[in-house]
Amino acid sequence: MTTLLIYGASDDLVEVEGDLRAETYSPNGPVSIVVNNLILGHLLYSTDGCWHFSPHPTFTEDTDEFTITVTSAIGENSYPHPETDIPGYSDFLTIHGLVTTIQVGNDPTIVLL
Repeated sequence: MTTLLIYGASDDLVEVEGDLRAETYSPNGPVSIVVNNLILGHLLYSTDGCWHFSPHPTFTEDTDEFTITVTSAIGENSYPHPETDIPGYSDFLTIHGLVTTIQVGNDPTIVLL
């Protein structure tokens, strides 16, 4: 079983933590999130100083392979989220289950064995 956290950091990075660590640079526009070839949605740095997750129309929190929990940002100057080290200025996704591939933004797909 894999556990991943995905969130926005600073105003131009999206980070992945947990059983895999990675980051993608995003100076402009939304950052897409694809897990096991399923488009979850995207994170976008907003004018309110926070990263917000916008789900894809087919988004579901429970699949046959994994579950996703979306936790909302608590404010631009809030750090960290309670019970985590994740910046309070970002929504974050917790993904738990059988994750075989993940792609964040335009970075190459990462295969987990």
